[in-house]
Order: sequence, then structure tokens, then C-alpha cells
Amino acid sequence: MSRTSKQEMTAPCSVGTASAIATTTGQLPLRRSALLALFACVSVTGCGGGDAPVSTTPPPPVAAPAPAPKPAPVISSFTPDTGPSGTLVTLSGINLSGTTAVLFNGTAAPFSQVSATQLTATLGADATTGPVTVTTPGGTATSAARFTVTVPVKKLKVFILAGQSNMLGYGKVDLGGNPATASREPNIIGGLGSLRAMVDNNPDTYGYLVDASKPITYPLYTGTKTYPSWKTRNDVWVSHWTEAAPRPGSPTVESRNGGLTVGFGAQNLMPEGYIGPEYGFGQVVGNALAEPVLLIKTSWGGRSLAVDFRPPSSGGTTGPKYTEMVAIVRQVLSNLKTHYPAYDGAGYEIAGFGWHQGWNDRVNRDHVAQYEANMVNLIKDLRRDFGVPAMPVVIGNTGMAVEPTDTQAVALITAQGNVANPAKYPQFAGTVTTVDTRPFYFGNNSPAPTFGFHWNYNAESYFRIGESMGTAMVKLLKP
Repeated sequence: MSRTSKQEMTAPCSVGTASAIATTTGQLPLRRSALLALFACVSVTGCGGGDAPVSTTPPPPVAAPAPAPKPAPVISSFTPDTGPSGTLVTLSGINLSGTTAVLFNGTAAPFSQVSATQLTATLGADATTGPVTVTTPGGTATSAARFTVTVPVKKLKVFILAGQSNMLGYGKVDLGGNPATASREPNIIGGLGSLRAMVDNNPDTYGYLVDASKPITYPLYTGTKTYPSWKTRNDVWVSHWTEAAPRPGSPTVESRNGGLTVGFGAQNLMPEGYIGPEYGFGQVVGNALAEPVLLIKTSWGGRSLAVDFRPPSSGGTTGPKYTEMVAIVRQVLSNLKTHYPAYDGAGYEIAGFGWHQGWNDRVNRDHVAQYEANMVNLIKDLRRDFGVPAMPVVIGNTGMAVEPTDTQAVALITAQGNVANPAKYPQFAGTVTTVDTRPFYFGNNSPAPTFGFHWNYNAESYFRIGESMGTAMVKLLKP
């Protein structure tokens, strides 16, 4: 190779270096030395002789374009536009995908995404009247229209209680049996079988019946000793109808009217006041229902189903107390403001019928034999006369002082149970039930052990009968 050729080969690179080298050397392919020179030129010295070295640092990344903004939501309508808490509202609009919140006048509501154009939301208990807002990743939309929150109408729940003296009630409130005497006399405050003893012995269960902040005294019995007073509840009202005096021919009157408390039994003078099943029944249904409650209690001592309460469908002469009972109920319902002053005109519903009776039938063999048929007819006729075809009915059987050898008592209790047997009376299935009251007979642990026909005047017996009947009624009311 000549000198000139070497110089040209090692000269600085320029465009076309590779072809120049090939031409200079006159050899193809390029020799190894020429390739090395070419690579050195490109990677170290740069092309064009004397230029700055080529940087090996990677160029900065190109920034990604900003995402397009999410479209703003729009509420075009919602339905319904009024309702109470719990109302399911359907909202329509556009761009509702990804919703994160729905509010009724600022109160959050649980919701479900149906589509990009529809949502459903449930009005909460604390919601108030105002606009609806929806929040999505695209922003918040507020409805032009307002949702009106309404207060649901609470119809008065009316329960009819009927029977003979044990519906009337002889359970002693404060006076009870003296444990120091066999006769349990003289009765003492808080004695055996009194309502006071029931509360004192079971404060966790029945303490809600009394108010320690309002003490009372019984000076003739215990001097200045104080006791918690008995509470009155005004969400449960009682209209009690019975004879003006316990003698034949005495007219029936509204003997007492007021909020549920003690003293709606056969007499109300404290501390000798009495209760019947209404007291326990009213506590249970009052606690279970959101609506106000009215108990219309009609009861007369010494009356039978076979004669006095005889229903029209049983044939013969319709019982005078059947006729009177229906008339009293109609009278009260036609003049609600008189008998229930808190009535607000929202309407009423006859919600159920409670029956506790049987002694005057169980002592008569013929009455026992027809009791089941008469009871079936009583239910059918009352449903017809009150215009409530499926009126719930609870029967408290005649379970006081029942001896296994008392075949008539056992037969009558069996008849009362049969009426609620859906296999025998499928037309009553789910609407009629019978409560067995025999477990509530407490014998000598009572104020008057020789009065078995009146549950020995034991208030706990009467309370628990009513409590059980109320519990059974609430079960029938549930759909």
C-alpha cells in the first residue's frame, strides 16, 4: 500500500467515508483496518473532522398527552318525586357511570348503578325535602326539581278484647297474699301474686312498668315508705266497657277511658286496683307497632258463649252481649275523638280480636258440647259484622284451676284449641291461634287461693295471659 493511500485512509471521516476507503484501498470488501477506522470515527471523533463528540445520553421521554376530562353528569328526572323514608327513587340522566354518591337535600342515600343513564336510590330516614345530587368522576349534578319527603300516615290500630269476668280482670296490683298465713289474708303491699311482687322479683324483665322518679306511698299499709309509681303510656289507649254495677240489669257504661296503665280491671281504686289481660296485651302490641293503638274492651262477668255471647250463625236467639259488643265497637269507632282524644283523623284499622272466656260454659255439659261450633261462628260473624274478612283472632283458653279429672274443663280447652287447628278449619289458617294459659295458674302463691275461677286474684296470671295473647297477635299481624 502506498503512503498516499494510508493518509487518505486515516483522514477524518466525512460523508461517504466507507465508500472512499473502499475506493482508496481498491479492495472490497473492506479490510479490517478500514472498518475499525470507520467505527472509531462514528463512535469517538464524530463526522466532519473536529466536531464535538456524539452524546450517548438517551433523550428525555416525551410527556404523555393529558387525559380528556370526564363528562359532567346530568340529572334529567327522577320518579317518584315524593314519598316517605324507604321510598325507592329512580334517577335518569346522562354520564352517570362511576357514581360515588347520591344525596337527597344533603343526606346520603344508598344507591345502585343501573346503567350510564339510570340509578336507583333509597330515601333514608333522616332525609328532608330538597334537591337531589349525584357525584361522579366528572363532577356533581344537582336536580332542578325538589324531592318532597312525606310523613307516612299512621292509621290507628284498633284491637277488640272481649269475654266474661276474667277478661274484665281481677289481678291485684299492689296488694298480695300474706306468706305468713294459709288464707293469705290480710293482704299486704307487694304480697304474693301482686303485680308489685312480679316487678320486684323480676326487675330486669318488668322494671319498665314502673317509674322510680315518681314515688307513691300507701300510708294505711306501710306508712311513709315509698314505691315506684305505675307508668301510663299514651301510645296505647283503652276504652273499657262493662256494667255500671255488678248486679243483674245494670247498664253497660264506659267505666274508664285513658292511657294504658293499671286499674282497667274490675275496679281501679289503689292500692286495691285490678288489671285484666288488657295490661299485658297492650304492652306487647304497643311495643311492637309504630302506629298508635286503641283497645276497646267489652267484658261482663258470669256470661257464657252458648247464651250471652251466642253468635247469630249458631241459630236460636242471638246473645245480648254479642249484640251489645258489636254496638259498642261501632259507637266508639263512630266517635273516635270522644273516646280517643288524640285521634288525628288519619283513619283506623280493626287489627285484631282477643277472647278470654269459658268458665260459665265449662260448668255446663251442653254448653261444652257446642262450644267449638259456637266459637267458629263467633269468629265468622264478627268478621262479617266488622267488615274484616281475615281479622286476626287470638283465644286465651280457660286454663284456670283445671284438674285432670275435670273432664268438662279439659273438653272445653280442647274445643278452644281445635278452632285454631288449620287441618280442621283451613279457612282460619294463619289468622286464628289459641294460647294455652294453664302455665299461668299459680295456686296458693296468690292473694286469694280459694278463688280459682278468678285466677286467685293473681295479677301475674292476668299479666302473662295478656302478654302471651299480645305476642300471639303480633305474630299473626306479620306478613
